[in-house]
Amino acid sequence: MSRPDQPDIVKQATMGTMLFHLPPGLPDDVLAELERASVAGGQEGMPYPSQAIIDDHQLIVHRRVEESGALHTPWQVNGVGRLMLSTATLMERLTPYYLPIELARGTINNLRSQTADWVMGGLLLTESLSQKIRDATLRFGKAVAQLPALEALTEADTAISFGMAAAEKLVEAYIEQVYQVRHLRQSRLETWLACGLAASPSDELAGDFQRAFNAAQLQFSWGRIEATEGQRDWHEADALVEWCDRQNLSLIGGPLIDFTGRNLPDWLWEKDRDLLSLSGYLTDFT
Repeated sequence: MSRPDQPDIVKQATMGTMLFHLPPGLPDDVLAELERASVAGGQEGMPYPSQAIIDDHQLIVHRRVEESGALHTPWQVNGVGRLMLSTATLMERLTPYYLPIELARGTINNLRSQTADWVMGGLLLTESLSQKIRDATLRFGKAVAQLPALEALTEADTAISFGMAAAEKLVEAYIEQVYQVRHLRQSRLETWLACGLAASPSDELAGDFQRAFNAAQLQFSWGRIEATEGQRDWHEADALVEWCDRQNLSLIGGPLIDFTGRNLPDWLWEKDRDLLSLSGYLTDFT
């Protein structure tokens, strides 16, 4: 029997597996969250079924797919909290990656890519925002330059924090400028902003409701409309529709059937549970 050559052995060892060095001293709850990590890839960036384990200060992520991908994992961001972060696209290899470095790389990459897309679409960056993006990028460069020293991982966490702060300001700038453009075309936007209503608001709240919303979502609860089988009472629903009509609110009806069971009539549970019978009752009410 011939012995496999070395390249084949290496290929089998790395197939579907990514390794990541972890910073020392991570709390147990953080380590437990890391086992939620998965790898995404392909044209749609869909997550693959992945197995993540912690062993010997390393995060080991395995999947039954042999191609590059981006790691998605919960990570504690200084000053923000625990978020789901992603790396850039990584290849499978035997040499472990440094997890904070790769999460910082992914964060800065997402920030710069989104900035470029929106600037091409007409977004105007203030000098302050541009500086925040540069600062985050420089922090990442500083982290990479210090590898393999432990200080590099601390700098990587700082780069992530800077990147998140810049991303927040970027989104705020985009929202503000988009709304300015839209208000130039329409002083009052036609976009519906609705609130669910089960009953007409009190006189004290009616004015606040009209100022906040221009539409209402009416559920039409089957359980309240037909509390007794065959006896439908539409008075509450009609009154609610009439109130919304007087306020010039656009209307959204539904869900007519709430499959959580909260708004189904009690008598329905006493009926035959076969699909054909249930379908008849649901169709009749609809």
